[in-house]
Amino acid sequence: MDVQDLEMTDASQTAEKRLPFVLEKVAELTGHTERAWHVAWNPSPSHPLLASCSSDKTVRLYAYTGTPSSDLPPTFTFATSIPTGHTRTVRAIAWSPSGTSLATASFDSTIGVWERAHGEEDEDEGQESGAAGAGEWECVSTLEGHENECKSVAYSAEGNLLATSGRDKSVWIWEVQPDAEFECITVQMEHSQDVKCVAWHPTEEILASGSYDDTINIYADDPADDWYPLTSLKGHTSTVWCLSFSPCGTYLASGSDDRTIRIWMRAIDRSAGVVVGVGGKERWEPVGLIPNAGERTVYSISWGAGKGGLGWLACTGGDGWIRVWEITHPDLTKPTIATPIAAIPSAHGDADVNVIAWCPRKGFEDVLATAGDDGVASVWKVVPVESSTTSMSL
Repeated sequence: MDVQDLEMTDASQTAEKRLPFVLEKVAELTGHTERAWHVAWNPSPSHPLLASCSSDKTVRLYAYTGTPSSDLPPTFTFATSIPTGHTRTVRAIAWSPSGTSLATASFDSTIGVWERAHGEEDEDEGQESGAAGAGEWECVSTLEGHENECKSVAYSAEGNLLATSGRDKSVWIWEVQPDAEFECITVQMEHSQDVKCVAWHPTEEILASGSYDDTINIYADDPADDWYPLTSLKGHTSTVWCLSFSPCGTYLASGSDDRTIRIWMRAIDRSAGVVVGVGGKERWEPVGLIPNAGERTVYSISWGAGKGGLGWLACTGGDGWIRVWEITHPDLTKPTIATPIAAIPSAHGDADVNVIAWCPRKGFEDVLATAGDDGVASVWKVVPVESSTTSMSL
């Protein structure tokens, strides 16, 4: 398929088109004393928590309450701060699918794994959900092996694997074992430069990584041998900062320093119902391009379930904007369609915005979080324009 630029407004321009939704800030979570790098929503309904991490070497946890699918936004309460003991910036964080473990990736080259201190969970019983996450968290495991800065960390869908990446050009996959033990089962060295990000497929043990070398690699496990690269995706002309699979897992979005978002689709023979590939390799085809997705580097993207199409794709970056598109693909012989539905400038004032993440809980599909160089984590709700007092044109 020849991918052509989608017919949509460049982010650097102002158009007359009125967007159907607005982004309303519902919480501004302060407390970090330096740049906030990352946020992560706890995926478990029984652990309503949002975590943030920072150059101040701490992780802050915020509990929230709210009614799923309500017009009213959730409310947030500070739960606790984890002084991680990392000696340098905590760059990324990730919750296990169970919501009981939190992994921290640091520029000090190590990964910490944190759990509630013994007895703390019992104290939550019978309390309001706002008490979730309060109390002491302890480091139950420290993973070592990267030669320098760790840049990304992610749990697989089943929680049995943990992936990390770093400036040393490597991607590590760790097997999660009982009693907070971790065993490195593979180190992939397919990139020629700093590996900025890793992302797991939402249902399969397939891992994607993006790098300073402008490429994306996708890996899978060969049960008879070892992990291996399924394919390498090329198209970006500068650093790949971020990756996000679609909720259905058929598509992968990538954001770059070249200010574009590219969308790739797993090639499937629909008549036979099998993945297309040769010699153990898969084919992922470029099927969409959002040109000028930002006026500067696209640092972070998140593809959530949204409320239509293939889901809602949100991005943010060096220009301080938040932008949201609804992704559809009605004709598989043509590129995907990205329809802009919401946008807001200066989301963190004059600061760069480093991360964006949709809430994964059912009923909160219209809620997302960001964090920026101002040290703040903010929470936003996507609201129909007719229900809001403000509106935004793109």
